[in-house]
Amino acid sequence: FAGTESALSERNPLVNETVLSGDLGVAGNRNDNAYHIITITDPLSKIRVDGFRIRFGNADGTGNEANGAAIWIENTAPIIANCRFEDNTATGDGGAIAVAGTAAPFIQQSTFINNSSTANGGAIGLLGGGYRLVQSTFINNRALNGAAIVMGAGSYANLTFQGNQATEKGGAIWLQGGAVLLANVAFVGNRAQEGGGFFGQG
Repeated sequence: FAGTESALSERNPLVNETVLSGDLGVAGNRNDNAYHIITITDPLSKIRVDGFRIRFGNADGTGNEANGAAIWIENTAPIIANCRFEDNTATGDGGAIAVAGTAAPFIQQSTFINNSSTANGGAIGLLGGGYRLVQSTFINNRALNGAAIVMGAGSYANLTFQGNQATEKGGAIWLQGGAVLLANVAFVGNRAQEGGGFFGQG
């Protein structure tokens, strides 16, 4: 907000940014950054994360602290909207977001740029549960498998995947199993050894 608005609809998060940064301690030193910038685990919560720029998380710990450098979501169903995820890294799954347990977040109208995982899901990793994803863009994310996202069964619509790169499978998407519906999805210049745009199994 600029401070002059009188209604939520007047907000312009692209012009008036609110930044959530994991860059703790020594500025620019990724080694002391936060494992998770946001943690959402209360199954009774009705949380909406809306309009933030979320960057520089570094999930390089052990257990859950290796996954979801920007947001760790477990056993709950938040709404993630109008967010921009940049330069988050994980040694486990989900460079930006990790979904676990029985979680079922709804991710919409968000952008994921330059996030990476040395395992699966450079932007979004799936360790359990599932998620809905619409109207979002993934650019230059990297991972072993699923350079942009790891997905399960479900419907996904109005997405763009550009310039993402996986070392092995799924230059944009790695489908772990189940039936999936993709509607109005664009793949541009994604790369992998198997499935430059999409790799499905199971």
